[in-house]
Amino acid sequence: MYGYSDPYNMGPHGGAGLTLPITINGAAEPTNYMLFGMGHTHDNYSNQEGHPTSKANDYWDSDHFSIGANSDMLFMHAGGPPNGGWNFFTVGTPSGNILEWTPQGGVQPLPK
Repeated sequence: MYGYSDPYNMGPHGGAGLTLPITINGAAEPTNYMLFGMGHTHDNYSNQEGHPTSKANDYWDSDHFSIGANSDMLFMHAGGPPNGGWNFFTVGTPSGNILEWTPQGGVQPLPK
């Protein structure tokens, strides 16, 4: 059976260096589960300080997975958290597109 955890605000820098809390319906981390992957959103187009802006002034290239240090791509290629093993990631973008990444297929758009 597949499920999902409660949403968690990772902040304008994607939660770099934060511990990802796992709660389900507000309850503490369950004991009988296996993390398979992660989905997240890039909320608004935003400037370097994280304030909403237009697509033309978007500093973060929010319609794609992030790249570079402490990025989505670095995290995904490592298999997720330090113990690895995650193999499916999605991102919802401000343009309304949803992208997925797997080790086998790389980045692919999901059908709307």
